Amino acid sequence: MAGILRFMEDNMKIISFIFITTVIFFSPEVLTEDELKNEFATSSSKSNSILKRKNEITILQDSVVIMSKATLLNDIPDVTRVGSFIFEETPNKLINILNNKTQSINNASYETGFRLVEVTGKNNLITDGSFVVYFKDPSDKQKFNSDYQLQPKYEMRNANTYKTNDFKALPALMDILKNDQRVQLVELDLINPYIVLQ
Repeated sequence: MAGILRFMEDNMKIISFIFITTVIFFSPEVLTEDELKNEFATSSSKSNSILKRKNEITILQDSVVIMSKATLLNDIPDVTRVGSFIFEETPNKLINILNNKTQSINNASYETGFRLVEVTGKNNLITDGSFVVYFKDPSDKQKFNSDYQLQPKYEMRNANTYKTNDFKALPALMDILKNDQRVQLVELDLINPYIVLQ
């Protein structure tokens, strides 16, 4: 009986070793909690520490996006509804109806500080003006914030999220920040209205 148990114990050690080795060598790269959360960024093939944009994105400046917290805006015809968002790529019925209904709708029942973002080959996503800056060296974050007079919305180990309400200036600001030597990557923090919270 002792011989059988020893045999089984030795086999379990071998099987465990093979399993662990397989997981280590053949599993996809594991990223830390604040690396590469945006599905529109990817690691460069040259280095695991270099990120680059995978899809081209454009903020649709004239788009009208409303997050409705009530069903009062659900009766607007010919607009797109996804989740709690109602939107049009160009101002048409939605903005006119919203202006007319403003008198009868409580302002707390909807938010308007959003724009559509066109992503090549994908459904339009939404931005509230937030963007993520990934740093080469996390110790640079405080000086970076001071240099650009930015206040972090969220702080992570290697990145900060910031927010602006100026959608027209946002692409130029992101381009300026991308060229800073301390920055690894700058990406929009996008909202996917097609994901339903469960």
